[in-house]
Amino acid sequence: MLLLLKYAFRMGLMFASFVSTSPDEMVSTKHTMLSEELSRKDYKVHGVGKWHLGRTTSASPINRGFNSFYGHYGGMISYYSHRDSWQTYKDGAWLSIEDDEPDMHYDTRNGSVYKYRLIGPEVEGKHATDLFTVAAVSRITEHDATQPLFLYVAYNAPHSPLQPDPTVLESRNRHIKDANRRRYAAMVTQIDDGVGQIVKELKVQGMWENSVVMFMSDHGAAVVSDCWDRVGGSNLPYRNGKASYFEGGIKSPAFVSGPWIRNSAYRHISHRSPALLHVVDVFPFILALAEDHTHGILSHEESEERESALDAGDYILNALDGDHTGRTSMLLNMVVGEANNSLLYCSGSQIQPANYAVLRSHQYKLFYGNLWDWCSSHLLQAPCPDPYSKDGNLVMLFDLAKDPLEKKNIAKENMELVEQMLLTIRKYKVQAPTSWIF
Repeated sequence: MLLLLKYAFRMGLMFASFVSTSPDEMVSTKHTMLSEELSRKDYKVHGVGKWHLGRTTSASPINRGFNSFYGHYGGMISYYSHRDSWQTYKDGAWLSIEDDEPDMHYDTRNGSVYKYRLIGPEVEGKHATDLFTVAAVSRITEHDATQPLFLYVAYNAPHSPLQPDPTVLESRNRHIKDANRRRYAAMVTQIDDGVGQIVKELKVQGMWENSVVMFMSDHGAAVVSDCWDRVGGSNLPYRNGKASYFEGGIKSPAFVSGPWIRNSAYRHISHRSPALLHVVDVFPFILALAEDHTHGILSHEESEERESALDAGDYILNALDGDHTGRTSMLLNMVVGEANNSLLYCSGSQIQPANYAVLRSHQYKLFYGNLWDWCSSHLLQAPCPDPYSKDGNLVMLFDLAKDPLEKKNIAKENMELVEQMLLTIRKYKVQAPTSWIF
């Protein structure tokens, strides 16, 4: 929930984001997005790439504070046809499916004038990653540098289907023997090139000295084949990957760069922070930057006062100031009393009803609930380690300081700690909404 201040469960998002085309599947407007906050502060706000927060024009980014959006509404596209593309499991085989219409849009907002353009036919046959890079660079080139700018670039790559530019594949990645791994790496190479072009244009336009760049991924790489992905990435040495709550699925590299960062000790050298951070912490950090976009003073009294009761915190800002204490806890997910249609969506199976939570507290991580089917599903490389049952619920507790690869379930001998963490989960549970997206 990069653009929001709240954990996903508060908005009725249980396991995955919007997987169908229902107009009801969108983030409610009662939840303020970062783009809307920045627009109120007179920022020019542009989005490029993947949206995946609603698939109708009413849910388009230009209705959520963006001045323009160039990209696709859905969760994935074929890189050359730009149609929504996925696989489904039927009669013992994986079948590839594409929508009839391309999902590529260029929407703009100028005052009260909103324009929605479907541009698929115009760009068919051109690689989506390259199109997104060109669009991002153009937003910088056309920008009036006297105004503040927020540019949100969400590359679809390296999401499946694995369709890199053949030239990049052969000229720079042919040394990789595994075919899927080679294709995956080539897609990452294209992202790397794109980020380089974006930074170069910031410098050409004289904007780099007053810029901050954040780079991150939304989750770990897929390590088992399902209807959304084909294997090509790796999260080693961590356990599992996308669609799991093990470290390989949720631990993701990220960096903040740029000469504008206040603490000069971080300007010219790499510094790795050990702080525990959550993606919702990006929102208050960027708001802090926006408080003074000219002098680089990271004052953030307004955001701190307004958001103190929410899930986000000032942990990124603190880390840049040299305080790497970070979070002591975070809720990784909670599902309360509903069918999780997307959990085993690809095989058509469901968990009914789904009741579980995954909580991080200091170095400990607790899995609790009816996760039995999930632990043996095709979404995992291997079944959950040493499952332990309490009142019919699966309980797994890991000490990540001693066991970062999550090999030893220590729940049975640490039930007092489990009960303490369950108290925190119960506090979240009473805050859960009564209705869900799925």
